[in-house]
Amino acid sequence: MNKTEFIKELKIKLRNLPSQELNDALSYYNEYFEDAQIDDTVDVEKELGSPSIVASQILSDYAVKDIQVKDKPSKNKVSSIWFIILAIFASPIALPLSFAMVILIGSLVFTIGALVFSLGLSSVGVLVSGILLFGTGILSVMSDFSSAILFIGTGLLICGIALLAFAGTVKLGNMVLKSILSWSNNLLKKVNKNKK
Repeated sequence: MNKTEFIKELKIKLRNLPSQELNDALSYYNEYFEDAQIDDTVDVEKELGSPSIVASQILSDYAVKDIQVKDKPSKNKVSSIWFIILAIFASPIALPLSFAMVILIGSLVFTIGALVFSLGLSSVGVLVSGILLFGTGILSVMSDFSSAILFIGTGLLICGIALLAFAGTVKLGNMVLKSILSWSNNLLKKVNKNKK
């Protein structure tokens, strides 16, 4: 496979990347061919591997880079998972193995998502109970002052604990998602390295 065919096939496999990332990747390989003085008579696949392997690596690296950017909305984190899945299918591994990897990653993400959702929902429930306890304390100030103070203090304590638990749940979810994507990226690198 010459460099023109390599670049053409690589562009097809990377079509789902944002245009800036696609242009950067293609520019990198065009510059590489120029610097190495590789013309259309040289078989670049022997040196770089197949365009599928290169595309798979670029997609998985983009997904990991995208997830590690702080302050990104959740939508972008979901797109990172999508890029890992695209990287798996762009990889020249056997189709059943590709499906198995996608199902494994999908089940991990679903399980962690369900866990984070349930922990977040529990935190909201505890927060609501703290607010209700605080409200009960405010309403009972005139009838029994000492009980009102107890309810208000306990309500505020429960609200604080619930807010901390919710923040911890969000942080845990992000950390686990980054770990799953990094693990997927490393697994894909190992599989692709064995295919070269």
